[in-house]
Amino acid sequence: MLDGAKTGRAPEKAGRAPDKTPEKTGGAPEKIVLEHEFYCRARRRKVTYAKCLDDYVDANAFGQKRSACWRCPQGRGHREAYARG
Repeated sequence: MLDGAKTGRAPEKAGRAPDKTPEKTGGAPEKIVLEHEFYCRARRRKVTYAKCLDDYVDANAFGQKRSACWRCPQGRGHREAYARG
């Protein structure tokens, strides 16, 4: 087993996976609760997951392809997580 001195990296703790929480990876949480809030980078404020989904649906329905909600990768991750259940 290599130690940190030989590789230049800190040694991994045995039996522990790296922290991959949504906050650390920038992704969506495993289970979406529509009433919970998150910080929307496109709008630079906190919004609920329900508001995020509604704004995307409105942009899609009304053909607002220039909308920040339409192109938002953060919102896309939330929509995919919501679809997975």
